[in-house]
Amino acid sequence: MTAKHFSNNLLVNAFGAGKEIGYETEYGPVRYLFAGDEVGQILDGLLELSEEGFKNRFLQESQKPNPVHWLDWADEELLEYMVDYYNEIVDYYKSAVSNQKALLLYLI
Repeated sequence: MTAKHFSNNLLVNAFGAGKEIGYETEYGPVRYLFAGDEVGQILDGLLELSEEGFKNRFLQESQKPNPVHWLDWADEELLEYMVDYYNEIVDYYKSAVSNQKALLLYLI
């Protein structure tokens, strides 16, 4: 679960990490991460990625012939929204680490 590099890009799986609890949402299984090392490893990866790294990856994705289909790439404010979400996720993980909390992860 540690952050790894692939083609010089840090891989951070802030949503798909952890253990499944046996319940699915429309976007995949609900998972949990134990307090401490599991949550901390993801936070370390997010911090190593950085906001600037996140922006760069977003821009790389937007230039692909077939970028992820569930984003409205025509929205001129999309990058700003996504950076805000990245920062919220980082804050969420920071809070969990500082308060020694486990995390329940799912997309709705």
